[in-house]
Amino acid sequence: MPMDERYQGRAPWHDAALELRGPVVGDLLRTFIERWDDPTALDRRTPYRMLLQRRAQMPRHPSSLPESFPDPQPAGGHAVQVLRTYDSELTCAVLDPARDGRAPLELSRDGDGARTLARNLRLELWGEHLGRPVADPALLDPGPAFALWKQTAADLDAWHAGGCDGPRPRGQIRAHEPEPVTGLARLWAGSAYRNFFDPDDRSRRLRRRREF
Repeated sequence: MPMDERYQGRAPWHDAALELRGPVVGDLLRTFIERWDDPTALDRRTPYRMLLQRRAQMPRHPSSLPESFPDPQPAGGHAVQVLRTYDSELTCAVLDPARDGRAPLELSRDGDGARTLARNLRLELWGEHLGRPVADPALLDPGPAFALWKQTAADLDAWHAGGCDGPRPRGQIRAHEPEPVTGLARLWAGSAYRNFFDPDDRSRRLRRRREF
């Protein structure tokens, strides 16, 4: 897929996929059915989007779903909670019963202990962003490891500011400096965002009842 040349072959995003088995599959199915049967229109109700919808002959209402099936049998010891965002994206919160034996053993004040799944996922993501091996002990404790994030970003920013001279520092992170929004832009940007860019797609009936 062609990308903006500014990315230099390194797109600044990635996805994390999760395979689920057991009764949670039934929860996912019911959540999908709930969203599928939602009376809200399938697309945003703006003149531009409605024109595109008609030209593409997109349906305005979903078709019927096939009959569902019983929940699968338990397939592991993890507890999974299915969460649905307003834009129909699905997220799963996974509670790992296995405690991690690497120090620090406690990462909060509730005494639940560090968990293997959560820690391994964090180490993999942090190692990827910081350019360090997953087994690097400097990544285990989140507190001191935050200093690595700041230093890695500072080193890479300085390298770019110096014309990319010399060996490239490790890591894939840069400090984010948001551009300021002027007072004049605030006058029209909020209304444009709410009404055109990301309008409330709920039906009028749901909005009057403040329901989703």
